[in-house]
Amino acid sequence: MNTAWPDVTAIVCTHNRPQMMRRAVDAIVAQEYQGRIDVLVVFDKTEPDTSIELTSPNRSVRVMSNVRKPGLAGGRNTGIASASGTYVAFCDDDDEWLPNKLTPQIEVLEANPDIHTAVCGLEIIYDDNTVIRTLESERLTFDDFLLDRIMEAHPSTVVFRRTLDAKIGPVDQDLPGGYYEDYEWLLRASKESPIASINEPLVKILWGGTSYYTGKFEMIENAIKHLMAEWPEFDAVPKGKARLLGQLAFAQAGQGKKGEAVKTAIETIKLDFKQPRAYLAIVASTGILSANKILAELNKRGRGV
Repeated sequence: MNTAWPDVTAIVCTHNRPQMMRRAVDAIVAQEYQGRIDVLVVFDKTEPDTSIELTSPNRSVRVMSNVRKPGLAGGRNTGIASASGTYVAFCDDDDEWLPNKLTPQIEVLEANPDIHTAVCGLEIIYDDNTVIRTLESERLTFDDFLLDRIMEAHPSTVVFRRTLDAKIGPVDQDLPGGYYEDYEWLLRASKESPIASINEPLVKILWGGTSYYTGKFEMIENAIKHLMAEWPEFDAVPKGKARLLGQLAFAQAGQGKKGEAVKTAIETIKLDFKQPRAYLAIVASTGILSANKILAELNKRGRGV
């Protein structure tokens, strides 16, 4: 690639997790990447901590307040609007980039000007368990994302050309609680061009109690319904729609909506009788195992619902 490495703006949205946020920022600043990295730390509903600001020839850290809708989507949009790099990257405040994360992603994007976005593999950490998640495919398409959420395309793995924002628009701030804002953005990004995948685990993802979405089943139910209404393309992909319906049934079961959960689970099975989320929802609705207990067991294995 060209020896002039392009500038990258890294956006870290944060809310009341100062120690984790500092670790995330330190890992970005410590990247082996030879180009300039500007870190924008967007504080959501909290006062910015100016003590973390940094100015140096090849690295900078700047803090700001979320001036868009409160929540993760608004924070990302605030950061994107202030970004100056050729490329923009996300990192959640409870995650950590490994030292060589950025370089191979920029290399593949620079070598493929028709590709706008790149992701990479993960190390998922839950309590004392670490699970490696990588993909075999080097390109992820819109059809791939209709079929599957593709956990490896986690927001903390995402790097994209800053010009993509003008093509596909901002992160969706209307999704209830901001749940699935990353997935909805990936649907639009992959519709614009395939997404490149570096099939190495280059980001540490901390799962479990640190997630803002843990146990918020009503919000998850409303967000899934919103997503399905916004993307009728799922109607043409039975397995993809069944996956969302299975998650919807599980969220309903988590709220104790037994009748609705079973009804949605049956609808799911009619579309795809192999969809495991439907059966997990039925188990959760009976009370044999709670939805939170099932989710915790899956998270230990590097899986979600």
